[in-house]
Amino acid sequence: MSWYFVFFFVSGFCSILYEIVWLRLSMAQFGVTSALVSIVLSMFMAGLGLGSWGSGYAMRKYEERNTVPALRLYALIELLIVVAIILVIAAIAIPNLLRARLAANEASAAKSVRWCACSCCRPAPRPAAPNARCSSRAIR
Repeated sequence: MSWYFVFFFVSGFCSILYEIVWLRLSMAQFGVTSALVSIVLSMFMAGLGLGSWGSGYAMRKYEERNTVPALRLYALIELLIVVAIILVIAAIAIPNLLRARLAANEASAAKSVRWCACSCCRPAPRPAAPNARCSSRAIR
C-alpha cells in the first residue's frame, strides 16, 4: 500500500512541472507580470480542486456500476493528461519550428543569390607585382 504514495508523489511532481511550463510559456508570450503569475497559479489550483471534487463525486455516484478499481481510473486520467500535454506542446512548438526553418532557408537562398551575382559581375583580380607586399586590397 505504501508504494501508492510513490505514484502520487510522481504525479504531483509532474503537475508542478506542468504548471511551471505553462508559466514560462505564458511569460514568454505576454511578459512577466504579477497578474500573469497569479492567473496561472489560480487556474492551476482551480483545476486541481475541480478535478478532485468531480472525480470524488463521480466515484461515489457510480460506485455500484464501477467495476474498474479507482487507481486504474486515476492512472488512465494521468495518461490522458500526458497525451494532452504532448499535443499542446507540439501545437505550440511545431509552427515556431517551421517558421524558423523557413526564415533560415530564405536567408540561405538570399546569401546564395548574392554570392552568385557578385562572383559573376566582379572583375578578375589583377596580378600583384612580384615584390609588392600583400595587403587586403591585393586579395580582393
